Amino acid sequence: MPIVTVDYFARFLAEVPTSPAGEHYWVLDDTTPLLPELIRAIADHTGVRAPRRTVPAGLLRRLPRKLTGADPETLSFLSADRYPTATARAFAASAGLEMPPAIDALRTWADDLVAARFGAASPWLSSYGFRTVAGSRTWVTGERHHPDYVLLHGLPMNADLWAPLAARLPGPVLAPDLPGLGRSATAAQPMNAWLADLLSPARTRPVLVAHSLACGTALRFAVDHPDRVSGLVLVSPAFLQAPVRRLARSGLAAPMMRRMSATRLARTLGIPEGAEVESAAADLRRPGVARRVAAAVRTDVAQRPHSRALLDRASVPVQIVVGSADPLVEAVDHPVTEIAGAGHHPQLTHPSQVARRVGGFTAPVGG
Repeated sequence: MPIVTVDYFARFLAEVPTSPAGEHYWVLDDTTPLLPELIRAIADHTGVRAPRRTVPAGLLRRLPRKLTGADPETLSFLSADRYPTATARAFAASAGLEMPPAIDALRTWADDLVAARFGAASPWLSSYGFRTVAGSRTWVTGERHHPDYVLLHGLPMNADLWAPLAARLPGPVLAPDLPGLGRSATAAQPMNAWLADLLSPARTRPVLVAHSLACGTALRFAVDHPDRVSGLVLVSPAFLQAPVRRLARSGLAAPMMRRMSATRLARTLGIPEGAEVESAAADLRRPGVARRVAAAVRTDVAQRPHSRALLDRASVPVQIVVGSADPLVEAVDHPVTEIAGAGHHPQLTHPSQVARRVGGFTAPVGG
């Protein structure tokens, strides 16, 4: 299924008036991978396992569309045909045009499809894509080199959780999907190493903002690497609040989450329906994500005393933000802001008030 990128095609068309009359051009990329190779390349890029078997196109045409999900018309584009592209390549060379590698264009296209949820949503930042972080394919949104704020989501959400808050912050943000959650593959290294590698390109000392169960991860990193962050904001830190219900830690949690609609997930979490919940519900249906969410909840409960001890060791400025409907159950020696009427997700329900607290930190250059 040979392709050509639209920007290259547009530049080619702009040169056609200067070409010899009567010429015919097949403007296609001869290096486009064959379909099985193309799918493997996209699977490697997105950190998932590629299909290992094939089905003949002729058989697909005969099977019901409801069963295959394939439009029979699109199957006509799959063939072993080759095209006479020599004249197009010669003309492009004479005009100084260079076709970008097909596989690079396909990876960018895959990022765009994932960011837009295959047309179901709009990306909330212009920079996004799969990146290799500590050996794992990680979905990263935002500014990697000069972030003022690094946002770590809680469970069972993903980085889209931060869209309302990010729109109100005064500087650029970096928001990844945590390893094994959202759109990211599982981690090949411990979380501290993963977070260190995520921040390795940064030329700033950003404010580290974490929500719920991610607060323990952020706190451990800030204690181990105080020179890498300028401050720490813990939003609804789970280790300082009432433990989650026993059902959320049971073996039933994963299958329940995997089958949850966005409406039911929003009701369960006590937050309004919207793009952020739709995104989280879609990711929970991905293989293994719901199971890893449930496992992370159980692990966090076991690590509560350790996280509490780390809080006393933090040498960077720490602020805590909670909702009045989900208060702290332990006293702390750090500033606490309680937002009236908010629950466990104040960055979704009261983003302006959270932004005022988060924006109070500055992210100095250097470090």
